[in-house]
Amino acid sequence: MTQNIIERLLADNPKLHTLSAEHAELLATYGVRAEPGPASHAVPPEVIRYFEKVVRPDHVTVETGGGYTTVALAALARHHTCVTVDRESVELTREYMGRVGIPEEKVTFIVESSDVALPKLPEDTRFDFAFIDGNHAYPFPAVDWHYIDLRLKVGGFLGLDNTEIRAVYDQCRFLEENRTYELVDRFENHAYGRRYGASFYRKLKDDGRETFNQPYNLRPARRTQLRKLLGDIRWRRRKVWPWD
Repeated sequence: MTQNIIERLLADNPKLHTLSAEHAELLATYGVRAEPGPASHAVPPEVIRYFEKVVRPDHVTVETGGGYTTVALAALARHHTCVTVDRESVELTREYMGRVGIPEEKVTFIVESSDVALPKLPEDTRFDFAFIDGNHAYPFPAVDWHYIDLRLKVGGFLGLDNTEIRAVYDQCRFLEENRTYELVDRFENHAYGRRYGASFYRKLKDDGRETFNQPYNLRPARRTQLRKLLGDIRWRRRKVWPWD
């Protein structure tokens, strides 16, 4: 039953988001042409299939963002929590879940910014799998990790989407240098952008949030003049889609 839902999701390719005129105009300034209206912001199929590998029927899962991942995690897990500001996407996702036979009670939708919603989750809530794919602006990937990590079980899995975006990439660097997580899989899909990436980690231990107990903080921060110069040159160039 679950596998049938995943296959149908990938075959149906439903449009579970809506692209606003303002967003389409912003994309156009970077040379990306898109028409306002129904849209799909789906992760690549290999990411959905990875969910199938690691999420079990007894798992409790959470994500920031939503869409295809919500449908997949609702089908795979015992219960799923979706935190998103996109109310219209929530309604489209609910409608599609009904079409494929996923009970609505398998998902808790929280239509609120993640920095507001995640701290309010019940303290006794514990997750087996989490996926961060909400607001990619700094500091949201770090904020999402902060609150999710407090409730993610040791041994649980954490995924981050769009690692080509600097705020997400920097959070991945922290995870890999801090040694409380281990990288288990990384995906790239050039059809989704030349630098598109998604990374998955296994949690090894809880982080005490103490400055000198974090290996990440034991390396001094440096910014060389050459690196600054290269950065300045990059932003003087004509405006192009930065992650391609």
